[in-house]
Amino acid sequence: MELPGLTISIIKLLFFGGLLWAFFKLVHRGIDLLLSGQVYHKRLEEALLIVRAASWIIFIFWAIDVIFQGQLIIARLFSGMLILLVVGISWSLIRDIISGFLIRMEGTYHNNSHVRIHDVEGTVRKLGFRSMEIETDRGETIRIPYKIVDDELTVKSYPVETIKSHTFDLSVSKSKAFDEYREEIKFQLLNSHWSSLRKDPRVKVVDEVKDAYVLRVTAYTLDNKYFQEIEQFVKNKFEMDAPRAEQAEGQ
Repeated sequence: MELPGLTISIIKLLFFGGLLWAFFKLVHRGIDLLLSGQVYHKRLEEALLIVRAASWIIFIFWAIDVIFQGQLIIARLFSGMLILLVVGISWSLIRDIISGFLIRMEGTYHNNSHVRIHDVEGTVRKLGFRSMEIETDRGETIRIPYKIVDDELTVKSYPVETIKSHTFDLSVSKSKAFDEYREEIKFQLLNSHWSSLRKDPRVKVVDEVKDAYVLRVTAYTLDNKYFQEIEQFVKNKFEMDAPRAEQAEGQ
């Protein structure tokens, strides 16, 4: 007994559809078994998802052509409806990809730039195909779709430096006027690589003896681990007459 043409077509589609499903199932299982824990494991899974979706879309178009062989108008009608359905379902994905492409072309954002998007603020760690990956100050990783980046008001900012202050006393000779010492000490501090440039150092006289000024210096730095380096740096530059100052105090 000869099977009808439609029945043969359906059997053919089921057979090739089953092969396609089994192929991607095996590839996915192989990636999980052989590449689990690798840095590119997640990227391969994402790429496989795109390839699998594209393969099934092509298969469906081919299936329509096989089922409606010889009926061109109906085949085109179903194909058009399928295209509209696919575009409707994946419109969010398509928009994210297009927005991401345009954003990367503009060069507005790049890795390690600091941004605030809606209620999320942090550092850009990755510019993917569909989303921007941001690391917040609490260490959380958040992915924001490009359509939100495109729609929302985005503010590029720069992380505020946390400035630490260190205060110490310094004895200097009266061979120079206090104003001259103050300007020289500030100049040396601002040109040292330990100091922050966001705030000027402070220098004032806290005591005065016969041959010496006792100055109180406040320096600003980004980390308290630089306190001793800054203090020693200034004292090596200016406290050359400290023994004389101590002798004057003893008298």
